[in-house]
Amino acid sequence: MVSTFADNSYTGSWNPSLGKTTTLNSDIKGFSQSSTNLAQEILQAQSGSSSYSGPTVIRHYHYYNSPWSSYSYFWQPTPVYIIPTRGYSRYEEDNNNALLLGVVAAVVGGIALFTVGTSISTLEDANRELDDTSAFKARFKTYQNIATDAKEREKAAYAENAACLKEQICQRTKNSALTDLILRVGLFVGCAFALMGAILTVPEWMSVGLITSLVFAGAMLFKAGLDSTDKKNFRDARDLQNAINHLNAI
Repeated sequence: MVSTFADNSYTGSWNPSLGKTTTLNSDIKGFSQSSTNLAQEILQAQSGSSSYSGPTVIRHYHYYNSPWSSYSYFWQPTPVYIIPTRGYSRYEEDNNNALLLGVVAAVVGGIALFTVGTSISTLEDANRELDDTSAFKARFKTYQNIATDAKEREKAAYAENAACLKEQICQRTKNSALTDLILRVGLFVGCAFALMGAILTVPEWMSVGLITSLVFAGAMLFKAGLDSTDKKNFRDARDLQNAINHLNAI
């Protein structure tokens, strides 16, 4: 005998007064599939054993990589040689330095703007996945309270615990994506100031832009260093995979 419970449309909120019902097994099947995909995505990416080939649950969620992702090769610093010639003036040197700073600011600012877009996509995906997981968690908890069959109560309890693990992963991803978004916007603003200062030959703007860019770039590198050694998501993904396996075996 499979008990059922009602939900309010597709939002995941439970309402016993409505006629639309769904089975516990159906909810667990959907939740198990998405959770398995997320867990395997994290475990394989961090272990480096093989590349994940399944459906991506959260785009660009790998926040522990370099803050520049795969785009750092666009702006690798190269030595700049200024060869003085007869008649070479301080004014020409300042103009060349301003031009160089403007070019670097334009390139780095363009990359920062691109990564702002990826951060927004990651934040949206994490929010959606977090909302779905929270809805599943609430439904499993409700079902656990109303189910009369002991086996179904056990399944609902394990499903709720698994949902808690997935919720923790999604919340960390959301927080990291939000931090990345703030830092990248700050870097873009700094580069924009430096570029405008170079174009309009306003040294004060160039100085403000350069200092702002260095501060935010340094913060991004610091965060990347912390994320590279953070294993919380890896441990939760491993526990989530074990919980899903146990849940499917019940």
